[in-house]
Amino acid sequence: MVNLELSWQAAAVTAACLGSAGVGVRRAGRPRVRSASGFLTEAAVLLGLFALWQLAGSYAVMGPGGAIDRAQWIWHAERVAHLPN
Repeated sequence: MVNLELSWQAAAVTAACLGSAGVGVRRAGRPRVRSASGFLTEAAVLLGLFALWQLAGSYAVMGPGGAIDRAQWIWHAERVAHLPN
């Protein structure tokens, strides 16, 4: 089975490479080639956001095992504060 997991470092480097390639293609001046710059820019933004998401996930205080407990605590806190549902 192929491992398709991408670390935040690899995603950040790939995003930087795609972003610089998009800028380079945009400056190339050829209309057919310039249409690819939009794709490269969007892919760079997507991978950059993925890298930030992976980085933020590595600093999570609790693991996924505490998700149900946190959800029940939030639900209880909403009821105590009389927040609308």
